[in-house]
Amino acid sequence: MKKIFVFAIAVSLLFSLALTVVGGGAGEEDLEKSIENNFLEVEYVDFGTFEYGEDELYLNIRMKENKTARWVFYGDGQELETIETNDVEFDWSEYGDFDLREFRVEVEEYGDVLEIDWRGHDDEDNLRGKIPAELGNLENLKRLYLNSNELSGEIPAELGNLKNLERLYLSSNGMTGEIPAELGNLENLKRLYLNSNELVGEIPIELANLQNLERLSIASNGLRGEIPVELANMENLETLWLYSNKLTGEIPVELADMENLETLRLYGNDLIGEIPAELGNLRNLEYLQLYGNKLSGQIPVELGNLERLEYLHIGDNELTGEIPVELGKLENLKWSWLHGNKLSGEIPVELSEVTELEILKLDNNNLNSYGKGALSTQPNLREINISNNDLSTEDVDNILSDLVESLDLEGRVPAEVDLSGNADPSSDGLEDKQTLEAEGWKVRVGEEVEEGEDDIIDRIRDIPGFTSTLLLLAVVIAVGIYKKNKR
Repeated sequence: MKKIFVFAIAVSLLFSLALTVVGGGAGEEDLEKSIENNFLEVEYVDFGTFEYGEDELYLNIRMKENKTARWVFYGDGQELETIETNDVEFDWSEYGDFDLREFRVEVEEYGDVLEIDWRGHDDEDNLRGKIPAELGNLENLKRLYLNSNELSGEIPAELGNLKNLERLYLSSNGMTGEIPAELGNLENLKRLYLNSNELVGEIPIELANLQNLERLSIASNGLRGEIPVELANMENLETLWLYSNKLTGEIPVELADMENLETLRLYGNDLIGEIPAELGNLRNLEYLQLYGNKLSGQIPVELGNLERLEYLHIGDNELTGEIPVELGKLENLKWSWLHGNKLSGEIPVELSEVTELEILKLDNNNLNSYGKGALSTQPNLREINISNNDLSTEDVDNILSDLVESLDLEGRVPAEVDLSGNADPSSDGLEDKQTLEAEGWKVRVGEEVEEGEDDIIDRIRDIPGFTSTLLLLAVVIAVGIYKKNKR
């Protein structure tokens, strides 16, 4: 039956405001007297003027002990409030209404700021405008959190001057341009989050200089080119997120040298070639997500060595061959997504050893056999999709029988099971299906249509004269085609 889909297109506009950067004075003597006179004569770095919303926004800047930051509120070009502090956590509402006012921070000395925490919380209170290049002057800054705002423009190359920086969070903004190669100078950096922006260009190989980096996320951008093999030099890396870009080429074999890697997410790119068998050496790996690429070849049997693996997502590629029985050794595996490939052969009985399994997606392959007992031992298995394969009636019956057997497992949870697009079950299989449904399961078998479609078909067929009208329409179309060909 031809389905009619209606798409509603929502269009949103993002306006960014480039704001001016202001300079400052000099001197540090008679500080307390200057404060009393409401005139602070100290050297400071102006972080620039940002636009923000009204009411409350969490804001945190930490200074060195006995050092002071000067916080200045502006509205319509006039100074509204000045606060002196060395550890600030407050909300705007305590200081009146500041609807779309400007805010500026002036710091006593360049090297005194250790942390700036200005993470956005909701649309009204988010930062807007560009990141001031002057932030690169804060030579002792260790932590900079500006994520989840509406910042625009390019990432200032001057941030590469922050040699003591340990954490840089700029994710979930509207940053554009390329990733500055200067970020490779941040020798003490442990966490770099640039994901969910609009960054373009290639991944700079200079990032490989970040020998202390533990987490790298540059996902969900528009990055192109190949994955630099030099990234494997980051021996301390635990998390590598490059997903949802436009990366091409093969997965570098060298990534297998990253012994501490726990999460590898490369999905949603245009990667080609085979899955490197060497990835089986990543004994600390817990997440392997390669789906939505153009990977080919067979699933490496070496992946069975990943004893700590919990999430295996390699669906929607062009993988061929059989499911390796070695995957049965993945005792900690919870999610196994192998769907949307060209896998053939048997669903191995060795899956019965994967007792922690929660989700199993094998749909849209060419699997033509089922190992009896494979799905009888997993008490937490709550989603099973083996639809659109080549399983026989006997295979479908065996699956349903195994699932009924699993009802005896302690703590067995109801599951959703989709076996449609295979052979129909026998009467025994249908009885097992009813048994499962009586326990709260949702089970689809055979060529069942989606819920509600059969009702629509019945209503159409009940229309008076439907059959005769359909026959007349077919005759008219046939005559028209005949006349056209005759000409």
